[in-house]
Amino acid sequence: MSLRTRLRAMTSPQLADDRELIDRTVDAGATPIAELRAGERVVVHGVVASIVVAPPGSGCGLDAEVYDGTGRLRLVWMGRRRIAGIEPGRPITVEGRIVVNRRMPTLFNPRYTLHRR
Repeated sequence: MSLRTRLRAMTSPQLADDRELIDRTVDAGATPIAELRAGERVVVHGVVASIVVAPPGSGCGLDAEVYDGTGRLRLVWMGRRRIAGIEPGRPITVEGRIVVNRRMPTLFNPRYTLHRR
């Protein structure tokens, strides 16, 4: 049974939003976050859920989470403190190789495409 079919049977306002995100993911030909495996090269479509900017001098960069209705994916841009358009609520498609960092699927310096809300 497909992910889309399983979620259609559930109800609640949050699940309705999740189903819409999952439909967009499937329509875009992207991989659902819940199905990501370390080492895979993937395309993921979702919405920027949160952003954390590392303090100056920490050596880190911009850290964001993307949510697609099935799970969360961490995005890390090393050496960047800001990227125009990367903001909570913004639809985004990202591409890269999955690593698992702190038990969370992560893309470092992913390619990205921003979409209109």
